Amino acid sequence: MTIVRSLTKNCFLLLLLVALPAVAQGQGQNPAQQPAQDQQQQPAQGQQQPAQGEQAQDGDVRYTAEEYAAYQKATEEPDLAKREDAIIAFVKANPKSSLVQYAKTSYSQLLLEYRKTSDWQKLATAGEKLLAISPDDVQAMYLTGEGFFNTQQLAKAAPYLEKVYVKQPEPAIAFMLANIFATSPTNDDAKLLQYGEIACSKFEPKDCHQILTALMRVYLDKKQWAKGADTAKKVLQAFETIQKPPTASQADWDEYISREKAIAYSALGRQAFDTGNMQAMISNYKQALKTYKKNANLNAEAYYHIGYAMWKLQPAAVEDGAMIAFAKGSQEKGAPYAKPCLDQLEHLYKVIHNGSSAGLDEFIEEAVKKPLPS
Repeated sequence: MTIVRSLTKNCFLLLLLVALPAVAQGQGQNPAQQPAQDQQQQPAQGQQQPAQGEQAQDGDVRYTAEEYAAYQKATEEPDLAKREDAIIAFVKANPKSSLVQYAKTSYSQLLLEYRKTSDWQKLATAGEKLLAISPDDVQAMYLTGEGFFNTQQLAKAAPYLEKVYVKQPEPAIAFMLANIFATSPTNDDAKLLQYGEIACSKFEPKDCHQILTALMRVYLDKKQWAKGADTAKKVLQAFETIQKPPTASQADWDEYISREKAIAYSALGRQAFDTGNMQAMISNYKQALKTYKKNANLNAEAYYHIGYAMWKLQPAAVEDGAMIAFAKGSQEKGAPYAKPCLDQLEHLYKVIHNGSSAGLDEFIEEAVKKPLPS
């Protein structure tokens, strides 16, 4: 039985948009920062226009005066939305013109302007227009994917960013993809592991806390306790320094932090159980209960393992130790560990009371009022 993974679904989207700018700076080569293809060869605006059929000034490119006039009109259109359509129309109307590459470069510069001003929806929409006529443009794929990522259109962002990552496996792209595949409805555990492990190996825990919490859940679901515990340590490390993003309310942020810390402590407790370290198991599960008390599944799991450890460590004092923990866990209604807690409690109670369960309900009623023994 493992921790319910849906705990962070609502808060995750709230935090998603603030993560990338903090970590992407200075990490490898960002595809958006690359010069557009043949950018340095673009004809200067206002240069003397060659007559139709005349050799162009760069020595090996030919275009007519009419083509250049159309190109210049399209690329100098002051209205950005109209400029998009004008450049696309020019490329479609003159597919064999040597000016097409320059028109695409001008369009790429327009995309970068949208990116500079964080106009993400325009970036995504305009990027798709360019990709419709230039489907192999890696820069356009990246910018389009980034636009969709920052407008939370994750299902649209993923295909573009995955294609870019194949060609340019940069950590910042892995970071975005990991966030995408950690989030419903685009969640995909295999891809989360693929990209998340790469991203979190390159960035500091504080920058990867959302990915780390998602990875932690996957490891726990797969019963990979050691990896879950290692990731939990990084989660706790991250929460020592991260600041509340401006898009999150204080209440939501506090809820997120306390919940994720509790899951991390539970992961450490479960690993301690797996290695037989009973004292560490008790300590971590108690910390989980102290940190977050709103989830019955986490509570029951903690009480079960605390009860088990106390039983093993102090078998002569089960009535004042293990049985208190099992009683509390048995009352976490609907939790997977509630029934095991009750079963263990009944077993111990009958051992003490000569096989009788008479008075068990009264014992539970009193036990849930008592604190766990230190």
